[in-house]
Amino acid sequence: AASESAERGWDFSRPDFQERLYDIYRELRDDHPLARSPHGFWAVSHFADVYAIASDPATYSSERTVISPPGLVPTIQSLDPPLHDGLRALVSLAFTPKRVREMEPRVRAIAQGLLAPLVEAGRGDLLAAYARHIPSRVIGEMIGIPDERIPDFKTVRAVCDGIEALQKPAAPAP
Repeated sequence: AASESAERGWDFSRPDFQERLYDIYRELRDDHPLARSPHGFWAVSHFADVYAIASDPATYSSERTVISPPGLVPTIQSLDPPLHDGLRALVSLAFTPKRVREMEPRVRAIAQGLLAPLVEAGRGDLLAAYARHIPSRVIGEMIGIPDERIPDFKTVRAVCDGIEALQKPAAPAP
């Protein structure tokens, strides 16, 4: 299964994966609703299956497949309840309806600034030039990272994500 997924291009760490993202997801959804990556994790693409798995952390654990690099705190998506719930509750304090309303003008300004070059060019990659940058810019500002250091913040986050993905041991078949 893992070698088949690599041969078919389902290796989510491949450089060309993003370019083929929607075709790959369509194929997974239509023909392989349960696919194993070369890194040992499982991709599940049917809503009912995802919902059932997300609702049963005792059987389907994120923690059992994650090895965090030394010195790094695990990310929220790699935790199971009750740790996930506690961290999510803490993070949600930064995103109350009042706080989101207060942030709206700045988030709009960030979004408009990212869109301006695309509008000026008359075209562009919306994901690469726009959508990928909004979370890091907004969160970076929330935690006090100066604009000129945002590229460093994104690089560190990408490296951490890559290390985490590559260090996950093979998960047993469900």
